[in-house]
Amino acid sequence: MSDETVGRDGTALVLVGVAMSHYSSANRYGELPKAECLIREIAKALPFISTVIIDKPLSELPADLARALPYGELANQSLIVIWSGHGVTVAGGHLRLIVSNTVEPTMNETYQPAALAELAGNTRANQILFIIDTCHSAAGILPMFEAIQTISDAAMKTEDVWVGILAASQSYGKARDGALLSQLRDLLSAGPKTPEQRTIW
Repeated sequence: MSDETVGRDGTALVLVGVAMSHYSSANRYGELPKAECLIREIAKALPFISTVIIDKPLSELPADLARALPYGELANQSLIVIWSGHGVTVAGGHLRLIVSNTVEPTMNETYQPAALAELAGNTRANQILFIIDTCHSAAGILPMFEAIQTISDAAMKTEDVWVGILAASQSYGKARDGALLSQLRDLLSAGPKTPEQRTIW
């Protein structure tokens, strides 16, 4: 991340996207062909340093995410983290993020929303926006906020950290492939449609 993109206030801007479009258990988890291209289009529309991680198995994903979200190295920067793919809920309403080689949605075969939030929080970015584009994505909101809060409390941080989570669906609902991210891409590339919203934008 040596070539930094800097925002108007002097802060660096970083985007990390994870797209899970293809699955080895295709009979259980259908392909999501729009995930990768939409994340790349959003990255192109924003003046951010971008890393896009595509169709990784669980054995490789943590290392790739750790490189893209380096511990303590994004202080005073703005960070967007996008995850697009399949998500399922299990007993207790816990969201599990399906990776390319998931067979059963157990904790050992999926990625956890709280783990993603912990990595992002530990970068020390001062603004973090998560966009979770999966079915049942709202079920991950509370665990993600709790993970960020735990990091902040442990570090005894005095500076403010802004955290937002944009979920594609209710905890009990399904998401349509590409629906959220295509709206976001269009908003970033063309702005709002009505004159009133354009003025605010």
